[in-house]
Amino acid sequence: MTIQPIPPDKAVLLFDGVCNLCNGFVQFLIQRDKKGKYLYASLQSNEGQA
Repeated sequence: MTIQPIPPDKAVLLFDGVCNLCNGFVQFLIQRDKKGKYLYASLQSNEGQA
């Protein structure tokens, strides 16, 4: 699996994918990120561990 480079105009938010509070907060942010400024990666994912 190849991990894609992060575009310079994006910020990556790492979060605990096991935590229900964290998942809820990420869903809250996704709904409000109308400009698509953020990328999200769970710490348990390959991308989050890279």
